[in-house]
Amino acid sequence: MSVRRSVIHRFQVVALVCAPAVAMAQHGGLRPVEDDEAGAIGVAFNGAMPSGAFQQSTNFSPGGGLAAIIDLGAGSPLAIRLDASGIIYGNGYETLPSSYYPLSLHTTNGMGTLGLGPQLTIGGGPIRLYGFATFGTTWFATWSSYQDNGCRCAPSTAGTNFTDWAASYRAGGGLLVRMGSRRSSTMLDLGASYLHNNPAWYVVPGSAASGPNGTVTLSTVHSATEFVVLHAGVSIILR
Repeated sequence: MSVRRSVIHRFQVVALVCAPAVAMAQHGGLRPVEDDEAGAIGVAFNGAMPSGAFQQSTNFSPGGGLAAIIDLGAGSPLAIRLDASGIIYGNGYETLPSSYYPLSLHTTNGMGTLGLGPQLTIGGGPIRLYGFATFGTTWFATWSSYQDNGCRCAPSTAGTNFTDWAASYRAGGGLLVRMGSRRSSTMLDLGASYLHNNPAWYVVPGSAASGPNGTVTLSTVHSATEFVVLHAGVSIILR
């Protein structure tokens, strides 16, 4: 029951964020998209708020995303959405003891999601409302670089320490507001979505530890991860 309540709560958050968009779209009249539009390309800044078990490991996380929308026929409100997004959920510096000299370790924990699915757009004027659902995969990765404090050496990149994949789905919506004249192709894009990733192995931020002979070990956790993602960006209408 607790898992069910958690999922319902996340969708309530998304609905609360999108509620003003519904009211504005209704005020402007609900119309199909314009006949001469073929789709859109968008770019946005993201802010991800973790929930569930992942909430114990990280806080609000910054990121960004790209989206390509392909309309299914002239004037159709239905489209195919392909989106790619990424967030940095951990980023820290730690000093670790070793057999020789202390090490300054910089770790970066990130994830990237790729999804494909339907999108419904309502309204063809300066204010439009849309909703979408995508299904895809998420890639978790941790990178590190370190510096030997004793020899004052230049930072050395250790590369990617850990990766894993998980199936994912995302559901959300947003508001498009035309920027400029009536025929302007630039739209302000504001919205929110719920992102769920199936269980995967990932590195917990701040889990770096010193191993034998100065090596570095990173602790991993296996669980599902969930986020409420807010986004703000620009969408360019294609004609």
